[in-house]
Amino acid sequence: MTITTIFFDFDGVLTTDKSEAVTTAASLSKALRIPQHELMMTYLRYVEQCYLGGELQKLTEELFNTVEEKVTMKMMLDAFRETKKYKPMFMLAATLKEEGYQLGIITDNIRERMELLEDEWKLHRLFKVIVCSFDEKIRKDNKKIFLRAVTTAKCKPEEAVFIDNTPSNLVQSRSIGMHTYHFDDQRKDMQALCTFLEKLGIDTFK
Repeated sequence: MTITTIFFDFDGVLTTDKSEAVTTAASLSKALRIPQHELMMTYLRYVEQCYLGGELQKLTEELFNTVEEKVTMKMMLDAFRETKKYKPMFMLAATLKEEGYQLGIITDNIRERMELLEDEWKLHRLFKVIVCSFDEKIRKDNKKIFLRAVTTAKCKPEEAVFIDNTPSNLVQSRSIGMHTYHFDDQRKDMQALCTFLEKLGIDTFK
């Protein structure tokens, strides 16, 4: 089966930090002058609601009630803007697009963050299909989000590759027949990824 579509996870694959929470909590901890590890525990407790479509304002209120420091929407948006592209992956994606492959993103994320970064990074110029947990009300531990992705992309699971930095996120995508690759966000071995893609018949260098 010929590969037509490559899906990327967002954080930890297309970004330098391993997760949205790491980036956002690091920024908020500086703004609030609270140790990052303390803020992270609180943040993770409440952000799940946003991943499933909950309001960001509710998250800021919950943080305020717990850390007893005012968390504003501006702080949150500024934290989202701290996200940094992992440029080698974007370069690979651009090459794949030039080669004629359809590209997509499948991510567990916050609506306001993805809307901001989609606009500022012009993601739709490179990625035709962007499937987010907040729209689907499910995360990557549910195969339905991957079925949505391949349906939207109009490809068969066997014609698609999904790249993620968390092994558990690959279980359900693999279960429906997608090819999967674990991208280690510590090693960031682009050569190993390219080798994997080339074994599937995907040209990674124009």
